[in-house]
Parts: sequence; C-alpha cells; structure tokens
Amino acid sequence: MAAAERGHTGCFQVLVDKGADLMAKREDGADVLYLATKEAKKGIVDLIVQFVRYNRLKIGCAVVDVVNRK
Repeated sequence: MAAAERGHTGCFQVLVDKGADLMAKREDGADVLYLATKEAKKGIVDLIVQFVRYNRLKIGCAVVDVVNRK
C-alpha cells in the first residue's frame, strides 16, 4: 500500500507481479486504488486499471467500474 500511496510504480508493479492483494484494505478501510487516487498517482492508477482489465476482476470501486465500460 505504501508503494501505491507514494507513487512508486516500479515497486508497485513488482508487488503486483508477485501476487500482492489489490483487494486488501488498511484498518481505516483504505485500499490501493483509494490511496493512489487520493495522492494523484496516475501511474499507479493506470497499473491497477490494467491489472483489473487483464484479470477481469471486479472490485467495489466506481472509478474502475467506469473505466471497465470503455
């Protein structure tokens, strides 16, 4: 989650490739997409969207739902 929040795309990509859980949430309920969008980390958001599209995941976020419609 720290890689997403800080915009470390290379590190984030490695973590995703190694099986990081994109559905995981912190104790406060924040997930990686929330953290990336909150901090305006477009590179991370793009990676999450690519991963979701490729793996046909459904996550409970309106942002990804809208992107998946395109």
